[in-house]
Amino acid sequence: FIDQLISEGRFADAAGKLKTVCGPHKELWEYYVNEFDQNHMVLHLAKYLPVKDPQLEPESYQCVLIAALYNHIPLFHRLISVWKPELYRVGAVIDMTIKRALNDDPARPLSNTDVAALYRCLAKLYTCEKKYSKALMLYIKLNDKSIFQLIDRYQLFDMVKNDISLLMSIDADLAIRLLIENASKLPAKTVLTQISKYPKLQMAYLNRLLERSEGDEFADLAIRLYAEYDQKRLLPFLRKKQNYDIAKALKICEAKQYVNEMVFLLGRSGDRLKALNLLVYKLSRIDLAIDFCRENDDEDLWNALIDATMSDPTHITQLLNGAGDYVDPLNIITKARFQIFRLYLFYCSGSLIRYLMK
Repeated sequence: FIDQLISEGRFADAAGKLKTVCGPHKELWEYYVNEFDQNHMVLHLAKYLPVKDPQLEPESYQCVLIAALYNHIPLFHRLISVWKPELYRVGAVIDMTIKRALNDDPARPLSNTDVAALYRCLAKLYTCEKKYSKALMLYIKLNDKSIFQLIDRYQLFDMVKNDISLLMSIDADLAIRLLIENASKLPAKTVLTQISKYPKLQMAYLNRLLERSEGDEFADLAIRLYAEYDQKRLLPFLRKKQNYDIAKALKICEAKQYVNEMVFLLGRSGDRLKALNLLVYKLSRIDLAIDFCRENDDEDLWNALIDATMSDPTHITQLLNGAGDYVDPLNIITKARFQIFRLYLFYCSGSLIRYLMK
């Protein structure tokens, strides 16, 4: 019956009937593999060949693989993925795949997608032969995230610890997770040195360290990176941490004109008067200046704030409204004697007039 279908050229139908006809008989299966191969129709057998009960000789599976390699690369890739390497001679298939990847058949040119698929097949085949360095090299060349599964499964971190920047370029999150899990094998300082040309990757790595309450020794680097690439993290970091060089941090913030950060650093360094001047003259935030004086509770600061508000009636009014419990309003009024008339014109119903009418 199968022979009749083959003679009629109905190879797809014949392949579909083989399981019924051949059953567990290995020799019969191998006979028909040879028949299909001689007629250049062996690809029809790909989804029907048994892989156990019976398991055929390696040549039967290799026959299908070779046909797929030269005629249907997606099928070749799928078979390499699902067939166990015990079914065929891996070394022979590697040699054939390399030859094909070199585009040895001009009549069957390869697309970039085909070449990538062949490289993935080679990576799987090298893994089967425990040639991990070659498999890793191919996954790096392909920029393929599968490299992380390979590293985890076979504990290959030592083989890639000098290629951290390449792993980061494939997937920064997975690379950082790998680095954190293998911190005992590769110190954070070494990692940061390896990726020094990639500051955003440095920042991502530092973020993960800091989330784990580690990496405090790199606080100065974190400040520089946050100032350049992620300002919203900078002020919270400055508030939370203590072990950084305030002078260096202040210089960075001054260069970027990050006023809020400068105010905080000046306050922490003890130069509160300069911090107050920034709030008043740079930000024009009398409300923040009042809060700053409250936090520090320093008479000299209050006097400096009073002096700083004298040139602006609006600021004087804000100070009277917001700092009445901390400074003597009469002191403010005395210093503002040349401003009272202007205040009356602008704020005839304001708090100053209410005070004068008492």
